Amino acid sequence: MAILPLTNVEVSIGDYDTRKYSPRRATKRMEYAEGIRKMLLDPMGPEKYAQKKEELQEFYRQENKRKDR
Repeated sequence: MAILPLTNVEVSIGDYDTRKYSPRRATKRMEYAEGIRKMLLDPMGPEKYAQKKEELQEFYRQENKRKDR
């Protein structure tokens, strides 16, 4: 999907337990969906995602090294 020239996208985040509705949880889901939507529509989105993924991998490598000492 990252190479598609998107101009509009709708992201929907469902709730696994509809019996426990709360406005706060609904707001969090909407914010998460909006973040995904922005990333998909951003022309630099794939590069930003790859960079964040690389940074997280390096962070966890360092954490694992520290724990192994």
